[in-house]
Amino acid sequence: MWSDRTTIDRHTPRNQRTNHLTASRRIPKPADRRIPAVVRHSAPKPRIGDIRREQIIIASIDIIALRGLPELSLSAIEARTGMKRGQLTYYYRTKEAILLAVFDRLLLMMYRQMEGREIDPTRTRGIPPVWDCVQHALQMILGPAGEYDPVFSSLQYTFLAQMAHRDDYRERLAAQYEEWRSTMAAHWLVSARTESTLARSVSPRTVASMFHAIVHGLKMQLTVDADAFDRSEMLRLCVGLLLPLFVTVGEHR
Repeated sequence: MWSDRTTIDRHTPRNQRTNHLTASRRIPKPADRRIPAVVRHSAPKPRIGDIRREQIIIASIDIIALRGLPELSLSAIEARTGMKRGQLTYYYRTKEAILLAVFDRLLLMMYRQMEGREIDPTRTRGIPPVWDCVQHALQMILGPAGEYDPVFSSLQYTFLAQMAHRDDYRERLAAQYEEWRSTMAAHWLVSARTESTLARSVSPRTVASMFHAIVHGLKMQLTVDADAFDRSEMLRLCVGLLLPLFVTVGEHR
């Protein structure tokens, strides 16, 4: 006599029948063992707003560097980006907002060029000596594989020319310079050559200010005349003048 369970199975299509004796201890199929989606990592996609803002900043930098600050206008940015006025003002309501965004980008570019690496000014142990950063900056300007960018320098000096009547630009740039001075000063105790009388007699801020003056002076001359001097010879001169003040990698304590 057939049981109720068996009767149900007899009237159920063969491909849908269940083995009731083993259903409770069925071994999961490989598909059931797949890694949950939550542990799969993928790079986040850039948001359209970030892409549009970047396009506006890049277009503005190109206009300022190649045609001059007076030529920067919403119409010029529209022509360069292909955006309509409504799109442009959605991300930056005014031309002034765009200028501030470009100036902030300039500060970021300056920071990357000067530092060459991320440095924690609060740490003074187990760090590369300041001489590493000095060499990096000089190599970027004067080395054979240097990354000197005349467009960047033109943009930099365009904004420097606004300092007399733009306190906000001046204050932001002053804060950036102060950060560089503070970073170098914090590491001077482990980077100054102790046997050098000159190194012991000058303050860290003075050393940092002198180095920044050298870098800016070199950039300005190369901006107006790319062949103003022999770069390799200037690199040897700068290294010869500065090296006696600094502890090098092999001597770093």
